Amino acid sequence: LTEVLNDHSPFGGTIVYDGMVYFIDFMSDSEGLYSVALNNPGKRNMLYEGRVMSIHIFDSQWIYFTDDKEVLYRITRDGKTLEKVFG
Repeated sequence: LTEVLNDHSPFGGTIVYDGMVYFIDFMSDSEGLYSVALNNPGKRNMLYEGRVMSIHIFDSQWIYFTDDKEVLYRITRDGKTLEKVFG
């Protein structure tokens, strides 16, 4: 896990669930919410591009997060469905 996190400059919230690491990256050229499979740490997937401040709740389908304007969103674990929840 430490190797995955060190390789991908994570900041903010980090969640490990079902063989995946979900994290916020402020340091790369493309800020956002990413996922990395523990069994394939060399391939990270961008789920959401933009400033993500924190991850609030995680369940089996959704990742909940806020942006820099304190808007609450939820996105599916595969990044295909994004919904504004509040704000």
